[in-house]
Amino acid sequence: DLEAGRREPLPSGPPSIILYSDTNLRGGSVELTADNYRLATLGFNDTARSVEVRGGAWLLCADTNLKGNCEYVDRTVRNL
Repeated sequence: DLEAGRREPLPSGPPSIILYSDTNLRGGSVELTADNYRLATLGFNDTARSVEVRGGAWLLCADTNLKGNCEYVDRTVRNL
C-alpha cells in the first residue's frame, strides 16, 4: 500500500521547534528558534516527550552540551 508509506511534507519557514512535556503535543511547552545547549536554563531539562517542528532540522540530545543519545528531527514527533 503506497499510502501507508507516505510521509507528511517537511515544514518550511524559519527554524522553530516546540518541545512538549507530554506525548501527543500536550502539556507544558517551550518554543525554540535558535540553538540551546542547556534546556535547564528554561526549566525544561529531561522534560520533552513530544516535539512539533515548524521549520528547519533540529538535533535533539538526551544530555546537555550535545551529549548522550542524539537524533536529528525535521518533522513532528508525537512520542519521543
